[in-house]
Amino acid sequence: MIKGLSSIPALTVSKTDRRHKLGFHFKYKVIARPKLFLEIRAWCWEQWGSPVEAVWFEFYVDSGAYSEKWSFDTEHVRTSGNRVGVIYLKTDEELAWFNLRWAE
Repeated sequence: MIKGLSSIPALTVSKTDRRHKLGFHFKYKVIARPKLFLEIRAWCWEQWGSPVEAVWFEFYVDSGAYSEKWSFDTEHVRTSGNRVGVIYLKTDEELAWFNLRWAE
């Protein structure tokens, strides 16, 4: 196990705001431990198609060449120094669909 990872919840969902990297475009963010993040990212890709990763989002926001329903960030690091993945979800509709599969 990665040092300190046990202190991070396996999955957290919260609303975004302007402080978040993509808060201007997505209503929710899902933070997950690395292994679970990869599973969720694969599932989102199957459900909603190819996204643009958060780091590239500002360059492609108006292109229409990707799914606008979700995005992801692999460069997110918690203040504890642990790496986690972030999935961004556009609306309540995507969150409801997500919760059908991933809510405990």
